[in-house]
Amino acid sequence: MHVNELLEMLEIQNLNEYRPDPGTHLVLVTGRMALPGLKRMMSAIDPKDFTYEIRVLNIEIAAWLTAEKIIEEFGSTKGVDLILIPGKTVGSEETIEDSLKVKVMRGPGCYSEMPIFLEETGIEPDVGGVPRPKVLILGDEAGRFAEFVAKTYEVPFVTIDKLIARAEEDGLTVDDPYKHNFLAELVRSRLIEEDAKQGFVLLNYPRTARDYIWFVEMNIRPDKILVAGKINEELEQKLTEFMGYTQIPSNADDREMQVFALKTIEETMQQCVVPDLGYADREK
Repeated sequence: MHVNELLEMLEIQNLNEYRPDPGTHLVLVTGRMALPGLKRMMSAIDPKDFTYEIRVLNIEIAAWLTAEKIIEEFGSTKGVDLILIPGKTVGSEETIEDSLKVKVMRGPGCYSEMPIFLEETGIEPDVGGVPRPKVLILGDEAGRFAEFVAKTYEVPFVTIDKLIARAEEDGLTVDDPYKHNFLAELVRSRLIEEDAKQGFVLLNYPRTARDYIWFVEMNIRPDKILVAGKINEELEQKLTEFMGYTQIPSNADDREMQVFALKTIEETMQQCVVPDLGYADREK
């Protein structure tokens, strides 16, 4: 994320407006699922110019928060100088400020953006970044939640239809996407692009055992494979023998599938290496 993109997201013109003064106490609002990752991020960041605490509201996923729920559940504002709300919160910062009488800032959409967010806003310099998940989501029910996962982690959402459409826009004739392993090359070319190097969600590829062989040869190792619904039997056997996967209950509703998918990915991401920047002994 570049500074001008961040400015557009925050809808502000002066980054210094939100730079905490020394001694500022910051409250980060989140949901239950993001808590372990957010704590890990903040511990690695080890802020020097402000103290902080994390308040977990009664909701599974932070992206589902609303201004009204934050106002209702925030609790005491004593000693709080600045409230950082999730970037996808529905409602305005002004609504929360008017009710809680504390300055409110809209943060990044995903906790994994916290290091670069604090760095680019000038809140905490020289933080650095962390990797995001690389996820394959397969099966005839995968479309019910795959794009949600990509948006939550703010990574490219890669689908076969999009790849074929882009190839056709580039003047290529796509009569048979499997001819001469044409589809595998489209996938490989997309996943080595700059925006996908740190993470991606790839929907319904590989689709066959043959695809699987080509995918392995690409040397692009996913962090997690999720399967929802039916997939090719030979492909399932390959995944079981070599990569492994997690089955998403397809009898659940869309929101339950979203939660299950994110929980599964989070369990994997807890093992990710974060910048060795020390620990925040001033966390309250």
